[in-house]
Amino acid sequence: MKSLVNKVPLSRICEIHDVSIKQIHVKIDFLYRQAVAFSNEREQRLADCFSDRSAFFATDIQTILVNWPVKKKRGTIPFLHMATVHKFSQFVVAATVDYDKSIAPEDLEGAVTQCGDFALPRSMRKNARLWATSEYDDSLVCSQGNLISEDDLAVVGKLRFPGDGCRVRGDAFKFAHMMQVKKLIGKQFRRANYCLDNEAGLAAAVCSLNVDLIRSSKVNVAEISFKKGLINDDRLQLAATGCRRTPTP
Repeated sequence: MKSLVNKVPLSRICEIHDVSIKQIHVKIDFLYRQAVAFSNEREQRLADCFSDRSAFFATDIQTILVNWPVKKKRGTIPFLHMATVHKFSQFVVAATVDYDKSIAPEDLEGAVTQCGDFALPRSMRKNARLWATSEYDDSLVCSQGNLISEDDLAVVGKLRFPGDGCRVRGDAFKFAHMMQVKKLIGKQFRRANYCLDNEAGLAAAVCSLNVDLIRSSKVNVAEISFKKGLINDDRLQLAATGCRRTPTP
C-alpha cells in the first residue's frame, strides 16, 4: 500500500475504485493495526528464539529530519531514531524515536514550573525524562547546529517541538530503548553480544542495565567506531578479519 500511494495520487485511486480518501485511510489504519498485532504475537515468544544461543545485536542511532505540521504551519523537526537488529536473521528487535505524544510541551512546562523542578539538578527532578520547552531550544541549537539551520529549527516562533508531543531527553531515550531490548530477548540466551554505535552514553547504559550478566560473562559489549576515508580494498580486508574472529553462534 505504501509503494502504491507513493506512485499514484490518492485522488486517482479514489477515482479508479470509486472510494473516498477517508475509506483509503481507514483501510491503511486497519492494515497498520494488523501488522502491530502480528508483531506483538511474535515478540511475546522472541526470547525462545535465542534460547541457549549466542546472539549478536547491532544498535545504531541516527538523526532524521521530519516535516511536522504545527498550528497549520510546517517545519522541520530533528528526531533521534534508534534501532537494534539481530545480526543473522536481520530481525529488528526494537526501533524507537525520542518522542512522547502523551503530553503537550505547554503542559509539561507548567508541571515542571509548578513542582519546582527547574530549581533542582535534573537527576533529582520529578519530570526529568522529557524536555521542558524553556530548556529545549538552547540545547537543540547546540547539539544540531551543524546539521540544520536556524530556519529549519523554527517551526512556530519559539516552539520547536512537534505540535502534539514532547521530545525525550537523549540519556532517558537510550536507556528506555535498551530496557525494551533486554525485556524482549529475555535471559534464556547462552550469550548476548551487543555491538553499539560509538554514541555518547550508549555503552554505559547497556552496561548499567546488565551488570550481573556482564560479570557472569553472559553479556558482552563492543563499542564500534568507523574508520572513514578508507579505500574499498582496506574495508574488505577489515571485514574479512572481523569475520574470521567472529565466533559461530
